[in-house]
Amino acid sequence: MSNGIFAPQGFVPMNYRDGTAYTGATQAIEIDPTSPAIGLNDPVVITTGKVAALNPTESYAFNEATPTSFFGIFQGCYYQTKGTGQGAIYPFVNSKSWPGTGVELAEGTKPLAYVIVDPNVVFNVVTGGPNIPNGITQIQNYQVAGFTMNGVNSFGISKAYLSSTGQRNATPPNNSTVYAPFQIVGLADLPNNAWGQPYNNVLVIMNGTLTKAGTVGK
Repeated sequence: MSNGIFAPQGFVPMNYRDGTAYTGATQAIEIDPTSPAIGLNDPVVITTGKVAALNPTESYAFNEATPTSFFGIFQGCYYQTKGTGQGAIYPFVNSKSWPGTGVELAEGTKPLAYVIVDPNVVFNVVTGGPNIPNGITQIQNYQVAGFTMNGVNSFGISKAYLSSTGQRNATPPNNSTVYAPFQIVGLADLPNNAWGQPYNNVLVIMNGTLTKAGTVGK
């Protein structure tokens, strides 16, 4: 990632909220074979009990009015493809990205995704899009955010970014933040990265997911 240039790499895990290093803990769950391509650090959702990506340009807003199917952050996958020739052994593939519907899976096998679901993991992410034209200027009270999918780059890495942000208060009518995907917790410690700078990098944690109810504004 580079501040001042729009070059998103999804939601990059940094550390835990208590400052300790993130050690790679993930949850393994089956991938929907019909899912679009999924890049390293992509947000993923659950459809019919399986992991899938949203379509490119699809978004979850900071002010979602209903529960979302947002599950966590993709960290790679494992699957078996069809072998060639009689009696061939099915090749095993460990990949940082899921190629999409073109994968010919070995008969009777299921692809597995590794997904960060821990709400205490802090992620570094680029801001962008028409809703954040000048980057995020500051954190006020309890600030939540949404994201936009942006496809996968040639290295298999996500191009998702933080695309909407809003202030939620403890008093009605804006007290509910339970459906916002992320909460902003700080500014990334990078050279020339500043509040109010276009495409700045901020730190976020997952807020409202399928495994964690979001927190009310405070």
